[in-house]
Amino acid sequence: MAMNQATFVRAAMFAAAVVLVPVTTVAPALAQPTSSEPRERAKYYYLEGRKKYDLGDFQKAVENFKKAYEELPDGAFLFNIAQSYRQLDDCKQSLFFYKRFLSVKKDAPAATKTEVEGHIKVLEGCVKNQDAIRDRPPDGTERPDGIDGTGTTGTGTTGTGTTGTGTTGTGTGTGTTGTGTTGTGTTGTGTTGTGTTGTGDGRVADGNGSGEGEGEGDDGEDDGIVETTGQPKLLAVHASFGGAKVGAGDLKVPVQVALLLTAGYPIAISDKLVLDAGLGFGFTPVPWSSGAMDGSASMTGLFANVGATFEVAPKISVRGDAGGGLMFLGGLDLGNPFTVGGAPTTGALSMPLVRFGLSGEYAVTKNLAAAVTPIAFSFSPSKEGMKDEISSLTRLEFTVGLGYRM
Repeated sequence: MAMNQATFVRAAMFAAAVVLVPVTTVAPALAQPTSSEPRERAKYYYLEGRKKYDLGDFQKAVENFKKAYEELPDGAFLFNIAQSYRQLDDCKQSLFFYKRFLSVKKDAPAATKTEVEGHIKVLEGCVKNQDAIRDRPPDGTERPDGIDGTGTTGTGTTGTGTTGTGTTGTGTGTGTTGTGTTGTGTTGTGTTGTGTTGTGDGRVADGNGSGEGEGEGDDGEDDGIVETTGQPKLLAVHASFGGAKVGAGDLKVPVQVALLLTAGYPIAISDKLVLDAGLGFGFTPVPWSSGAMDGSASMTGLFANVGATFEVAPKISVRGDAGGGLMFLGGLDLGNPFTVGGAPTTGALSMPLVRFGLSGEYAVTKNLAAAVTPIAFSFSPSKEGMKDEISSLTRLEFTVGLGYRM
């Protein structure tokens, strides 16, 4: 029987412990994307954040947008975080992320910048109001009807002012001099002991509501979220001017003017690497003299071109170009040094062309870059009807120019 009683007591204690132990709910972690590629992971978190934003779960939207920014630091995510915090009435956090957006997203559209600057102005006022409310000293509490103002709350460690305990500082005051001023008066430390934090927090919450309402009235409600844009624009154009050394067998040609123009559509591979695929055009005059005859030929290249620009430091990039197409050799009048017997041609001779180039770029603005091409080389095999000693036509270029993205 004693064993049964002991067992019963243990079971009762266990049941009491189960009842008394508080149940904690663990917030579910964010779902994880399956891809290991940063851009795809950022896209996943962005779409999750947008979904939570549309459903009004702004705290979860913040978490997802922050994860997206960790994967791909695009300024658009900072805007989305600021939008979510603004919906949560968190003026201070919203203000911080709007300012970070303007700092990071230098190429944001003018309309977006104007909108964000308007939010910042209102939020600065909201934060200022919150700080003023939080820092305002408490004026005491109100005594409910039917409860005397004996001032017992001001006793003990709370009433540790220069006049002693709370009993001295309280008395039996009535009305507004009840328990509020009782806890502290001008002598005790009841200011911190009588719920400055509790009363203050409640007033700050009220301040948040009124501040946000004022902001919405001034700037209008805007739940829009900026989409991630990355680096690609509509068109990348590079124009270069310089000199070229032409090679054509044993023909001696001094350094000539070289002109080059490429245009393509930019594709962002990463935040530092951009490819642009398009077309290129090159031109170099080739003066010639053969006895009593002289003239001027021309080398004109038309080719498909792929350029790769990699940012090695802020504003400084290295660019490589590779192209393939046709080279046209024109201006071959009678006596020219290119064809057998100097025979003239009725039009330009066409032949295959391959070209490679290496450049360095410095970003003057977000759209304009200065470029230097210390070396670019093009090659074309000779065509039937040209002299045997001319197995190929080559061109070694060194140019300077400008790159522009729009």
